[in-house]
Amino acid sequence: MRARAVVLCVALILAGAGIFMWRTGGANKAAAPARDEKPPAAAAESRQFELAIEATFAVTGKTVYVRGLLPMETDRQTIRKEQFSPESLCLRVETGDQSRVAVWRKSHARGQQTLVYSCVATAEARRFDLPPRLARPASVPDEVQPCLRPSPEIQSDAPQVRALYEQLVAPEDRDDVVAAVRAAFHYAADITRLTGFKKDTDDALSCLTIGKGACGGKSRLMAALCRTAGVPARTVGGLILKTGTWQVSHMWVEAWIDGRWVPFCPTNGHFGAVPATYLTLFYGDWPVFRHTKEMNFLYLFRAKEVRVGAGTAPSGK
Repeated sequence: MRARAVVLCVALILAGAGIFMWRTGGANKAAAPARDEKPPAAAAESRQFELAIEATFAVTGKTVYVRGLLPMETDRQTIRKEQFSPESLCLRVETGDQSRVAVWRKSHARGQQTLVYSCVATAEARRFDLPPRLARPASVPDEVQPCLRPSPEIQSDAPQVRALYEQLVAPEDRDDVVAAVRAAFHYAADITRLTGFKKDTDDALSCLTIGKGACGGKSRLMAALCRTAGVPARTVGGLILKTGTWQVSHMWVEAWIDGRWVPFCPTNGHFGAVPATYLTLFYGDWPVFRHTKEMNFLYLFRAKEVRVGAGTAPSGK
């Protein structure tokens, strides 16, 4: 009898523990999320590079100046550990909404001069999911208005650009922002790609007329078609970072969609997205360098990818 009573007590204790564990979900089991709780979004891809921009020129005893674009701080990229050399040249940095510029100046300069800017640049990839349709807004913010107007390089008022827009976008879709941007992107992407800078095909109208273009021509043509459709668009210039040495900058597009700037690169096929290797230097139309005339001016970009969170600025040598 005593043994049977002990067994019965043990059974009752285990049953009670089982009921408690079932109700609480177990001591080591995480509580299930609420029904309307969303899982955390995946972290955006980040890439980090040690970057050097180097310019070399030769002069014979005159005052020289060099203006060079520098990487900007934006919502998707950070710049740290900046260094400038040599210190013997007068230097100032001008920061605006559309660009950041270093200005070197020296009187009675002689012989070969070398300028080096270096930093550690970290950038995030961005991707935007656009809705199937989106009505064009009745108005846009004042600061965005300039990106609706034609410019010398983005001839959105040209009859040829207007005719192309009307050919690409059906009348029933001309109030749809997404339809206009998609048509502009695919047309510019399908233009025959040229490598390097080609001055006679680098504006929107020339790219359209010739049917060929490098990144500048393709991007300006897409921006022109967007502006013709009533969608604000601007060009963005910068670098495609990689480990190695190169001399060519890059250009892509941002369109104002649903109250935000959305990136597009018709040259490399990025729709509503920008990779983590794209580093912004400016918005609009700016040369990477401006300098005194009649001097043998050469420049290059040098970079090395490093682990995110590490990195020391390269010397450029």
